[in-house]
Amino acid sequence: MLARLKDQREAVARIVGRIAQASPARRGVALRQLAILAGLRDLEDLVRQEVKKVPVLDSILDNKILGPPYKRGLKQGLEEGLEKGLKKGREEGKLEGERLVLMRQIEKRFGTIPAATRRRLDRLTTAQMEEAALRLLDAARLDEIFG
Repeated sequence: MLARLKDQREAVARIVGRIAQASPARRGVALRQLAILAGLRDLEDLVRQEVKKVPVLDSILDNKILGPPYKRGLKQGLEEGLEKGLKKGREEGKLEGERLVLMRQIEKRFGTIPAATRRRLDRLTTAQMEEAALRLLDAARLDEIFG
């Protein structure tokens, strides 16, 4: 790894493959040595990519050099995923709430909502829902709320 390599990816993959076949005790030592060499040759990203492909993740998480970045990445990924999920849930909740209010207002003004109109309401975006709610104030007929 310290010599010039024709194909760095292949060499790193071969090394990581051998490490994966080693005993758990030897694997830890070999991963630490690989991390040091990867740092010297600026191959950290390549080593990370190749290590993800083989079943040595448990040892990597325990590794003093490679473990902390992986753990931070996992934690950050989980936090970002949770935040995205919460945001999407809030947006969907807002849309559903607006839809229910609009449907109640339509029913109050025009009576029972036909199935086709319900399906149409279900397809509206938040912005479209807000526009329809404003048009409802002046609409003389049900179809006028859709513009």
